[in-house]
Amino acid sequence: QGSIVYASWQFFQRNAKVTHFAWYVADLIEGQRLQLTNADGSRTFAAIHRHGTRLYIFEATVPSRAPAPGLFQQSVQFLDEEGKPVRYRTYYTTGYGEGWKFPAPSPPRAR
Repeated sequence: QGSIVYASWQFFQRNAKVTHFAWYVADLIEGQRLQLTNADGSRTFAAIHRHGTRLYIFEATVPSRAPAPGLFQQSVQFLDEEGKPVRYRTYYTTGYGEGWKFPAPSPPRAR
């Protein structure tokens, strides 16, 4: 999970004020969500997830006084190798499961 923390830290290093930083899930895949107000007044919204061996960083910036990119934030979806949506029955955390073995098999899917 260090890759998620490191990617989040890169946002903290920007010339911006962090206004939101929280644990977050999309399709029950854990990650972190950040919101920043940049020096020019624009706002940046980001979500960071790790699924399998891949790190996903979703980032959108809107100008000052523009609406928040809500559609962007709500549109994150993970697809499997067949292009089908991924949905787990429990939270997906890379590396945890079956006796804390790494790499761990994915938890069972809901559908």
